[in-house]
Amino acid sequence: MVLVAGATGLVGSNIVRELVRQGYKVRGLVHSQRSADRLTSMQALTVKGDITDFDSLKPAFENVRFVFSCVGIIAETKTASFEEIHVRGVENLLELSKIAKIEHFVHISSLGTRENAAGRYHQTKYKAEQAIKVSGLKYTIFRPSLIFGPEDVFVNRFARLLKYNPIFPLIGSDKSEFQPVWVKDLVKCVVDSLKLDSASNQIFEIGGPSQMTLRQILEIIRKQNGYSRRFYPVIPMGLVSALVKLAEKVTRRLPITSEQLTMLQEDNTCDNSRIEAVFKIKLTSLEEGIRQYGTG
Repeated sequence: MVLVAGATGLVGSNIVRELVRQGYKVRGLVHSQRSADRLTSMQALTVKGDITDFDSLKPAFENVRFVFSCVGIIAETKTASFEEIHVRGVENLLELSKIAKIEHFVHISSLGTRENAAGRYHQTKYKAEQAIKVSGLKYTIFRPSLIFGPEDVFVNRFARLLKYNPIFPLIGSDKSEFQPVWVKDLVKCVVDSLKLDSASNQIFEIGGPSQMTLRQILEIIRKQNGYSRRFYPVIPMGLVSALVKLAEKVTRRLPITSEQLTMLQEDNTCDNSRIEAVFKIKLTSLEEGIRQYGTG
């Protein structure tokens, strides 16, 4: 039995689908019946639980051999903080994995994760990685760049915005580079890590084949969808940051947070040579990925 925590997200649902395709018996950890129905259609079992509630997770670990940890948030809410989800949630999964004597713990982290990270998002991701490394469990950790694919919150959101807006403001200098990775490429490596000794107790960074600025990403999305020319005026980072911090005192429901602005100022790129060598994969470009599933 394979347990997938975060089974209804972009990465988790694709992991479930691939595991089922390869003949694994899969159990997805879900919050609600609505989420469970989606996984049932993939021929996966479901169990309700909350990774921040240790006792609620116990039924999920019955007869489990492998655990995939895919739970994460990109913005905090009143009921979910980075510390609670990224750290305490993973610690709960690890503790129950040790009790269940699981054979392999696979974790989805994030590119940019490091001890001295500027933002709390990456800081808490680093704490989770450290907990995994000292757990005594066999593990594999993946640090993907921005992930794109059907139902993602990245390329599809930009496609919808570009469709109706001839002017698309960019924040800051537009010098930071990203390396969008096709979700199917990531999932292939993630699932294959169960079978490769060379993937045991390793951390792998993974991005797409090309490094590009946000402007270049937007232009690829625009052209792939056949939109007419768009204009990208640049708004100073200092001005946007000040406005967002002011707005955050009033509401958490913002299109972008101070934490996300911090991450936007950093490059999100990596060297793929190691993951290509271990997993024997040819990574898919943003253009080709969009052609496969469509946006807009």
